[in-house]
Amino acid sequence: MTGTRIEAELQRRWMVLSEERAPERHPAGNVCRDNPKENTLIFGPAQESWEELHRATQNGNIRLVKQLLQQGAGTECRDQNGWTPLHLASLNGCVALVKFLVQRGAVAHACNKASYTPLHHAAWGGHTQAAEFLLTRDVPAMAATQGGLTPLHCAAANGHILMVQLLLWHGVDPASMDMNQWAALHWAAANNQLHIMDLLVSQGISPDLGSKEGVTPLHVAAEAGRIEALRFLLAKGANVDAQDGLGRTPLSIASNNGNQAIVKLLLQIKADVNVTDCYGCSALHKAATAGHLPVVCLLVGGDAAGVNRRDGLNLTALHRAASCGHISITSCLLDHGADVNAVGWLGKTPLHLAAEKGHYSLTELLLTKGADPTLRSWWKETAEELASERPSFKAISSQAFLDSL
Repeated sequence: MTGTRIEAELQRRWMVLSEERAPERHPAGNVCRDNPKENTLIFGPAQESWEELHRATQNGNIRLVKQLLQQGAGTECRDQNGWTPLHLASLNGCVALVKFLVQRGAVAHACNKASYTPLHHAAWGGHTQAAEFLLTRDVPAMAATQGGLTPLHCAAANGHILMVQLLLWHGVDPASMDMNQWAALHWAAANNQLHIMDLLVSQGISPDLGSKEGVTPLHVAAEAGRIEALRFLLAKGANVDAQDGLGRTPLSIASNNGNQAIVKLLLQIKADVNVTDCYGCSALHKAATAGHLPVVCLLVGGDAAGVNRRDGLNLTALHRAASCGHISITSCLLDHGADVNAVGWLGKTPLHLAAEKGHYSLTELLLTKGADPTLRSWWKETAEELASERPSFKAISSQAFLDSL
């Protein structure tokens, strides 16, 4: 997964507030009104639709909002995602409109379909005045969405330090976790919000704060490719070799993603290249499988002795590179002492795997480096026999392969 895809995935997880709010169509001539006693929606005749009220709120047009309310629109009118006008006013930081809507009966703690309150929206946008007003109306500062996100998570992710300070002053627990077991420090690390991270650590939050799955902010920074956040956490004493529930370290995560800069930094501070995950895979296994040559070179350059380390399937990094057809990585590993005839799962050598997958140029490289073509797998198969089972073998390069044998 590339850095761009990682960042996109992180944004997808927490940028729920940027969802499209497609208008829900109601019968013509009707408008959505609020029913305060049941906190439900009813419909009644009116001259203007609720869509116009939301549009006026979105634009901060208080005069038009007043007119629409006078014509029968309700303060609890919702779009198909459950947004009320107060949600919109809070997200846009229109304090005058926020106050006006609440004074006209808008529910200050109303939840949309994802359970975001107007305070979440104000925190997301960093609108402290709107948030402070909502908090005076007994809106829960620790209100959580269906995903467990609190206003503090939203503020931390977007770098709104005044909002974070306001929420902490109102007693919000800085270590509170969402449903993914990420705290505000994780979210700040994911988006490189160093000033927020510094504030949270100064509040006593450990830089090694881990989730139930063992994911620390350092793991998050490595996954997202946030090298500045990584440096900050390490400077604050974060454990460079911390393992999550799958046994992954920040080094193995960065190696798998091919983030050369982060791998280099972690190696400089003596991250252990020999730590393996629950599948027995080291950082070198991950980089070799994913095809990240610069990272492989960094890893073997510092610890050539680990080049023949086996994973849970008894495979070396060379097995994995050969199976995936990574010629340059195979060459690099061989240059650093990889065993060309290492026997792995099912008794297969790197030559077996390369031939089996049809990587004929790679088989030639292995043979020139001393691979033994007579070795047989547990099923008594040679590399040539495995290659001949491929439909494309004769049509593409059978003769070249046989000549190399």
